Amino acid sequence: MAQHAQLPVESLASNPLLKCFLEEPENQRLYGAGAREELERRFADHYFEIRFLGFIRKHIHYEAQHLLRKTRTKQQIEPLWLNRTVGDEEGTGLEALDLIEDPAESVEDKVIARTDALEDITPHEGLHRALQSLSPRQQLILQLLFVECLTEQEAAEVLEISQQAVNKCKRKALAEIKRLLEAR
Repeated sequence: MAQHAQLPVESLASNPLLKCFLEEPENQRLYGAGAREELERRFADHYFEIRFLGFIRKHIHYEAQHLLRKTRTKQQIEPLWLNRTVGDEEGTGLEALDLIEDPAESVEDKVIARTDALEDITPHEGLHRALQSLSPRQQLILQLLFVECLTEQEAAEVLEISQQAVNKCKRKALAEIKRLLEAR
């Protein structure tokens, strides 16, 4: 068996991923106690969570960019008629001029603001099915954390449960999503 080279402690201490992982008191306790297997398992979960969150953020960003390109293309193709009535066919609706939105608001903000459900964020069929397979509680917690951008503590206050319960439910939901996506 090949021996692994020992890394200097200074290089490990400066690693931001490890710093973030060791900020949690339970991980510090396990590190001090030398519980290597449990620590490795917890680090694997932590690493998956970090990568999954990055994936979700990038996915939302690219979907917003795609929507922006689609919207701009549509605006170039279709002329803008400001005095055209929008609404019912009898002409009693609002004029298009009344419906002009604030240009200072970003497209990403508009998409997220109009999204009421976690499933509406992604057109990725596998992820959509995985999200639907979660329990309503898991879906609600993921929506509060990832769609409404609440912290675990804020979500816990909204749901009137502990922050640890929110974290546990989130981890289980992310693990289930990972399992379902890998099974594809």
